[in-house]
Amino acid sequence: MENFETLRPDYFEKVYAANEDPWDFETSAYEAEKYAATITALPKDKYKNALEIGCSIGVLTELLAKKCEKLLSIDVSL
Repeated sequence: MENFETLRPDYFEKVYAANEDPWDFETSAYEAEKYAATITALPKDKYKNALEIGCSIGVLTELLAKKCEKLLSIDVSL
């Protein structure tokens, strides 16, 4: 079994404190294509409940919310 290290939450706090969108989720064409593919891959038009883990700044969250009655999105960073 491999031992993987994870980054501590304070790492992400520092990254987001320095840049509101450090991975260009809002402006990247690559990210936009991934979000579109994710939404297209969902087989139903509407969902009663959904959980998004690692929502970052909420770009995918906004798209998911249109397909969900209730959506819980969580992230390690504040």
